[in-house]
Amino acid sequence: MQDLLAIYEADKHWPAFEELINKLKDKYRNKDEALGNVFIHYAMYLSYSEQDEISIEHFKLARELFKKIDVNHYVLRRIDEALSKKT
Repeated sequence: MQDLLAIYEADKHWPAFEELINKLKDKYRNKDEALGNVFIHYAMYLSYSEQDEISIEHFKLARELFKKIDVNHYVLRRIDEALSKKT
């Protein structure tokens, strides 16, 4: 996901990145950790693009998925830190 963020960082690539994210959401819909990873990186991308409302929504979705895996998952702290900057 980090590589994808780097490739699609320019605004002109937004439509292609959005399409890719939608495909990944569908592909990993039954795999909590993979989907959580997609959501958290998509939320970061949205945050960089100043789309805070959608970014917050995806951080929260990622948090719920990672909680299902492990209530002490190390990513939860990072998500909470990102959310605290948004709210």
